[in-house]
Order: sequence, then structure tokens, then C-alpha cells
Amino acid sequence: MYNVTNIEDYLESRNMSTTTLVKSTVQALCVACLVIFILSRTGVCAETNVLTFFGWSDQHVQTDGDGAHLIPAIDAMNKLPQTAYPASIAGKVAEPDFVIGLGDITEWPTRAAADTYQKLITERLKFPSYDVAGNHDSGGLSPSPTIHNWLIKRHGALSYTFTKKGVHFVALYSKYDESLNSPAQPISGDALEYLRSNLSKVPAGTPIVVATHLCLDSITNKDEFVDAFGEANVILVLGGHYHKASVNKYRGINFVQLPSPAANSPSEITAIRIDSERLLAVPFDYEKGKWSTDSKKILDTKIQGPRRMPAGSQSAQKHDGTAKSRPLFLDTRFRRGFLLSYQNRWAEIESLPHEKNIESIAVTLSGRINQGYSFSDRRSWICTGQFSNVLPCSMIRSASRPMRILIF
Repeated sequence: MYNVTNIEDYLESRNMSTTTLVKSTVQALCVACLVIFILSRTGVCAETNVLTFFGWSDQHVQTDGDGAHLIPAIDAMNKLPQTAYPASIAGKVAEPDFVIGLGDITEWPTRAAADTYQKLITERLKFPSYDVAGNHDSGGLSPSPTIHNWLIKRHGALSYTFTKKGVHFVALYSKYDESLNSPAQPISGDALEYLRSNLSKVPAGTPIVVATHLCLDSITNKDEFVDAFGEANVILVLGGHYHKASVNKYRGINFVQLPSPAANSPSEITAIRIDSERLLAVPFDYEKGKWSTDSKKILDTKIQGPRRMPAGSQSAQKHDGTAKSRPLFLDTRFRRGFLLSYQNRWAEIESLPHEKNIESIAVTLSGRINQGYSFSDRRSWICTGQFSNVLPCSMIRSASRPMRILIF
């Protein structure tokens, strides 16, 4: 493997001409385009940036650490992938990118409750998870920082953002006003300011999901809340608080209320799917083992979602340690070289060490692959040799950068 700064250095070392390289590149690209066309016509190249995640809320782990009532819901989420959706929706549930919980993690904040929840979501639940704080997590009339500190340690702040498959998520903490002595509450001024500030920086058209503890029916300043969205493409607002699944629309915004696994609550979890033009949210009753048929709980609507991505690529997303990498094996037999070049910020690329006798390359990434080439910077590598089959090449790691490929 050689570290090169421009294509001329490499060509000179290989006794190749620019014309020869360009001809080989054009031939390879023509073949690739033909294959892509055929696959797309046969339906093999389908949209790949479909985002699936599960939602729940109001877990209410007891102060003594008893969280046994969460286990059926967690086990149901673990088993739900590959379950057929209702016939009206079609398809099967994909493995979720994450699970989101919308507060009241605990009945009241204790160390025992926090430890139980931490263990359940990191050891029993099979998927990454995100949470926001609810009113119970603050301690009510006996305030305690226990759960707030746990959330800050886990996510960096009580309000935070993350991006998955082109969808921007705002996990929004809103301080509860105990003096009102009511479950109906306003979204706090601090929360509204955080929302305005964050959404003003999101590129126009980006699909946005806002997730907070309060549900639509419990928010007393609905208009001020929606006004804070400005011109942002908010496709969904998630809430909890009232322990049951429901869907609503307010001023054109989709509101989905997530169910609770707590006692005397429906035994449901909600599966949510977002693609380039469709938003789906449907609860699954894990005690009955079937999907809800209640139209007041199901959302199936058109949206301006994340842009469509071709098969063989993955969506842009913030590098996340919880994100799973997927292997891509590139068979480069009959080719004389393989150029990898990194630019901007997209993907993590790595493969196993095999610095000598390079025969092929196995690349693991979470991000996007582009065919093409670039010699504009010094972050370029060329693997040379007579390639065949799929054997590992030298280790290459470049966190949050894209990869451009040239096979010649």
C-alpha cells in the first residue's frame, strides 16, 4: 500500500499512462452503470434509507428497583423484527435503528431505579436506545438529580439531538411546573428557546422528529410550541405522559403518543417507519401478539422524508458508537489497482490487516460509498496487485469520512 498525493505519482510508479487509466475507468463505469440499470429494473436496487425505530414511554421503574413489568415489552421489541406488518401496510418489520423512551423512566428517582433501567436497556434490550426525562424523573415535590445526572452522562445533556438515516431528532426536555398541580403543562420557555435555536441551524427540507415527554393533549401552549418549529420540516412530534397510544394532527403536524408498559396501561409498543415519502406508526399489543386495528392509534401518512438512497449505499448520519457497521465485499479480480480516497464527512471505513500480497479488499463501513475518484488531497491510498476472490487488505480507518473508489 502506498500513500500518494496525486495520480501522476502512482502512474509513474506503475508505468501507466493517463489515457490507459481513463479508458479502463470508463469501461468499468459503463459496466457498473449497466448492472445498476438491470438491477433497478428488476427491483433489486430498492430504497435503502428506510428508518425503523420503536417507541415507548412512562416505564415507571419502582423506587426499590423493581422493573419486572418492563421485561415483556423489551422482549416484544427484541422479537418484533421480521414480523409481518398488517396487510394494509405490507412488508415486514426491519431491525430497528434504535428505541426511544419519552420519560417517567422511574416512579421516583432513586439509584436502585436508575440501575435497573440501565441494566435492562443495555443488557436485555438488543438495540441502541435514547431517553428524555419526564416529570417523575425530576422527583416532584422532592427534587432529586439522580435520573437527570444519569441522562446527562448518557446523552451529554437533558436536551440533545442526533441524526439517523437523514432524519434529525430533537430530544427535548421541558421542565415541569409542580406549582400548577396539573398533568397539563406548557412546554417551558427554555425548551422552546432550545428548539428554535437548534431548528434554525438544520438545513432546509431536512425531516425532523421532535421527541418530548408531554403529549399533545397535555400541552397547554400548543400554538407557541408549533410556532417554534418555524419553517422547519417537522414530520413528527412524539410524546408520552398519558400512558396510551394515540395519534393526532395539529396545525398540519403529526403527533404520536407512545404507550407505557406500566401497570394498568395497554400492553403495547409502537413501531415507527420513515421513508422518503411515507410515515408509519402502529402499536403492537405484545400480550395479544397482534397489531392494533384502532384507527385512533395508527398513523399512515405522506411526508417529505429523507431523500431516497440507492441500494448499495447508506445514508449520511452522525458517527455514533452505537451504530452497527455492515460489511461490503468488493471483488476486484482482473483489475490492476484499487484507489481509496476520503473527503468531507460521511463514513467510517476499515478492513483487516494484510499489507503484503494484496489480493482483494474487504471494507466495513457505516456511511456511504461513491464510485469515482479524487486526487485533491493527501488522504489517498492505492492497493495494487493481481486481485482475486475476497481477501482482506490493509487496515484503513477514517472516521466520519466518505470513500471514493477507483478500480482500474
